[in-house]
Amino acid sequence: MIEFISKKLASGKRIHELELLKHTLQYHHGIIGRLRKRLSETYQCEMDEHCTENVINMMTNEFPTSAAKKTYAQCIFLKKEQDDYGISDSYEKMLQNPEFCAILEELVDFGISRYKVNYSYHYQDTNLVLYQKYTYEDACRLLNWERNEVPLNIGGYKYDKRLRHFRYSLTTISRTISAIPRNTKIIS
Repeated sequence: MIEFISKKLASGKRIHELELLKHTLQYHHGIIGRLRKRLSETYQCEMDEHCTENVINMMTNEFPTSAAKKTYAQCIFLKKEQDDYGISDSYEKMLQNPEFCAILEELVDFGISRYKVNYSYHYQDTNLVLYQKYTYEDACRLLNWERNEVPLNIGGYKYDKRLRHFRYSLTTISRTISAIPRNTKIIS
């Protein structure tokens, strides 16, 4: 779990997962509702249904492709509880270890500080920031896609069942990131 947070979230590219993890240090139930309130009050940031689904998929290991899904199979932070989410049993067990909690808190605080310095000034209504670099996975996550795409698939057409239209992946990314200067690259 610490490796997952370090590699995927501590860069601070999006505040949602970091604030979610911070809340789980105090609260074990009603996580998404509390997260929405915190994001709205502190960051003037709203979570629509696509963003909510993306965050949940990220924190339940449903977002990654098969290889990454296997690598982080134990990294399930949330479980469904009636009409909200609570922390998973395995994560709750990890939170009983004071050393784990201390490392988690330090990582989350580091990620939040990186977000505030490097990623809090979004371009228009996206989660993207001018002059920053993004991996393909970052782009898929920050564009609130339901699942990560294999980089080879990002150049073609894909039918989006949620939005009920054809999405041509590379064009979607290019149009969204087009305001970012040419020297900014999406790296894999």
